[in-house]
Amino acid sequence: MSTNKKMGFGWRFTAFAIISIAVVVMLNRTVAQINLGRFDLTEDKLYSVSEVSKEILGELKERVQVNVYITARDKMPTEWKTLEQDITDKLQELSIASNGMLQFAVTDPAADPELAQHLEQKQILPFPVQTFAQDEIALKNIYSALGISYLDKEEEVINHVVPQSLPNMEYDLLSRIFRLMREEPPHVAIYAPLEQIEPQLAQMLRQMGRPVPADRDDYSVLEQVLMQDKFRVTRTQITQQSPIPEDADLLLVVDPRTLNDRQLYEIGHRVAGGLNTIIAVQQRTFNYQPSQSANRQMAIDVSANDQAPNINTVLEDWGVGIDSDILMDENHGILSIQTEASVGGGLFRMPISTPVELPVQIEVVQENLNRDLSITGQLSSILYLWGTALDLDQTRINELGLQSRVLMTSSDRSWTVPAPEGPLDPMVFAGTDSYGEKLPLAILLDGQFPDPFADQERPQWPQTPPDPNNPVPQPNMPDTPVTELEPKPARVLVTACARMWSNNGIQVGSNGMFFLNSVDALTLGDQLINIRSKTMTERRIKEVTPGARTASKVVVTFLIPVLLAVFGILRFAWRRREAERYLRNLDKGATAA
Repeated sequence: MSTNKKMGFGWRFTAFAIISIAVVVMLNRTVAQINLGRFDLTEDKLYSVSEVSKEILGELKERVQVNVYITARDKMPTEWKTLEQDITDKLQELSIASNGMLQFAVTDPAADPELAQHLEQKQILPFPVQTFAQDEIALKNIYSALGISYLDKEEEVINHVVPQSLPNMEYDLLSRIFRLMREEPPHVAIYAPLEQIEPQLAQMLRQMGRPVPADRDDYSVLEQVLMQDKFRVTRTQITQQSPIPEDADLLLVVDPRTLNDRQLYEIGHRVAGGLNTIIAVQQRTFNYQPSQSANRQMAIDVSANDQAPNINTVLEDWGVGIDSDILMDENHGILSIQTEASVGGGLFRMPISTPVELPVQIEVVQENLNRDLSITGQLSSILYLWGTALDLDQTRINELGLQSRVLMTSSDRSWTVPAPEGPLDPMVFAGTDSYGEKLPLAILLDGQFPDPFADQERPQWPQTPPDPNNPVPQPNMPDTPVTELEPKPARVLVTACARMWSNNGIQVGSNGMFFLNSVDALTLGDQLINIRSKTMTERRIKEVTPGARTASKVVVTFLIPVLLAVFGILRFAWRRREAERYLRNLDKGATAA
């Protein structure tokens, strides 16, 4: 009887367990079809599809096909095995947000030789990554790329999708979809200086049979970056032979120096006609050389070179000026310069890297970036190399009815000093006891701009200088007829630092992101910026003053132990008092008994 009861209990338990599992499975399948909402608890909403993305996807007339070309998970290095899942999760969110107008498929090109050969023609190639296996480090070639197809247009490719690029994946996708939806890519005209060799030196080199060095271009990287983002780019010298393109969507004026009257006229005239423009001015640069004197307080000699930009003629008519004083800030970065040191008793010279920490190497941190604007909203820090402050005439800006928004400022521990020419005394960088207020470093103006030459006759193009290789003078081309200006509102971004976008400077911090955000904002509008700004924000620890450091040491070293000792003494006295009270009560009870 007992055995039968045990067997009956076992069957009932087994049946109940099977029924319970079946109920859980059915319930799970039912709930999986119900949208219970999605929750993103990160502060920057890194895993949420932005409202701008939904708006862009909502404008799709036809389906967008995203092809994920990625190596199979079992062939990926250990730290890359979740990459396919991360990519498809993001694409699934975008597909839901687009109501099915965005579709995607995953393919492993390594398993299909014909597909791999076809992708090779599109420059979709495997790339090596490090993998750690037992006691060795090896390289493994993997595929990880995205292809975006829309209508009959050429497939847009995003190469090298790696875990570090996932925070930017939404922007990378939507920016390409947004451009595919446009009839033509945005057209950006770039004006930047070209350092030409002296004609006499060039002629001498030719006579000696030596090659003549090409013009030095410190801003060639800007053209490359924009072309990678599928912008149409034209390099202009704003001359009669190389004018500003008529169909340009954006004029980028970087490091303008001695502009002639006609060049200033062309810039002001086109802006008044509605051409969005970015102007980055460099008032001066600094030369660092190893110090030859043992008595110098610094290991280097610093000299200032004034660039003498005359674009203030146009800017001041808009209420913006470039301050001529040297700007310094306690928030500054460290640069490294290459010097040589004597070794072996002076027999050999060895190159070494010397760190240079000067207050003219200004670092603009998050707290001094405008958090309300998408251009600078989520940038971490910007190296404002040798830049100066803007001199804003708010009365003039208000008279013109322009909307002005400051993008970034110096810190509240910045100051300015008069700008001497040539070698600088080390005491110039010694600091100050009285800091000024925060100074504007970049501003965005929006509205109808005046034409600075409206009441003047149009300047003539300067005479073309003679070519040393062609002694026969060439006549100037006939000038274009003067056209009546049709005023249109425009956007102008002005900053008093161009070196932050040089070939070297653009790679530092968020300098490159600031450049791309600015170009996107003035060509494609604010929509894409709001996607780009969703990258993970760098949280920097604020610099602690000497007084705060001393106070923290006192608290940790002395105050906390003293408080613990006082607490222990008080607790000991309280427990002793309680014990005495207990003993007295015990004695009273014994006496009463």
